[in-house]
Amino acid sequence: MHYELIDTPPSALPATLDRLRAGEWHGVNVTVPHKAAVAETCDRLDAVARASGAVNVVRREADGSLSGFNTDGAGFLAAIERHLPSTFRALQPRASVLVLGDGGAARGVCAALTPLHVQITLLSRHPARTTTQFVPALASLCREYSDAQIEADVAGSVLIVQATSLGMAPDQDTAPPLCWQAVGPDQSVVDLIYNPWTTPFLRQAQARGASTLNGWPMLVNQAALALEIWAGPGSGSRLIAASELLEPRRPGL
Repeated sequence: MHYELIDTPPSALPATLDRLRAGEWHGVNVTVPHKAAVAETCDRLDAVARASGAVNVVRREADGSLSGFNTDGAGFLAAIERHLPSTFRALQPRASVLVLGDGGAARGVCAALTPLHVQITLLSRHPARTTTQFVPALASLCREYSDAQIEADVAGSVLIVQATSLGMAPDQDTAPPLCWQAVGPDQSVVDLIYNPWTTPFLRQAQARGASTLNGWPMLVNQAALALEIWAGPGSGSRLIAASELLEPRRPGL
């Protein structure tokens, strides 16, 4: 397999997808900011991609049509199950989960959590727009960051998921606001960013005694699922075994 980075600004997305349809590649991964736009372009979508309106894996079919998939959510759940097992077991019906963000990653996570019948609260800078897109299909409700009720939401959540790009290199010193005084040792905090390895958001969670996890295990697990979409069942297992716990920037790797 040959895997390469195709740097694609939004203006170049249609041309890049035309190259895919023409057979230049067998498939692509899709990342920020293209996940929603690609979902609208694919000829068919799997159930999670359809529910979330976000695609992170595309497979070119023999006739040149494009099938879109979302492996973000399944990769996220696999990472939680493996690395935060007590939190995974706590994701029972009516358990509270707080998700920061309303982009493609947040959509994938919410779509994966929805079948568990947990109560998902979203924090968004644009709550009116996000409510229209998310509630009730992917979340129970949406709040603005300044809402007075957020402290209670934070305190009552078994899992808090940071799904925005704040804190991602090169802006690694930024973080979305949160009522950190409401976070404690009985909670888990996940930041979907993995570069830097420990974001300011995770450092604040660790200071409050919460269990934490960055986005690398989710990335590895969703990539393994993408391999299976392109190359068949079982093709991703070695990727998980070799990469799930290894920091990619560590010397010698």
